[in-house]
Amino acid sequence: KINEMESELNENNLDFMALNLQNSYFIEENKKLSKMNKDCFEQIKNL
Repeated sequence: KINEMESELNENNLDFMALNLQNSYFIEENKKLSKMNKDCFEQIKNL
């Protein structure tokens, strides 16, 4: 029973790690998009 619970905890931990990694990726992508957005806005302002 304890082994089962431990195994489940390990799986959950891996899930969290994967989500964390994905989140880090999305945060970086978001920064890039924000910068692109800002640049586009500047270009429009300068038209």
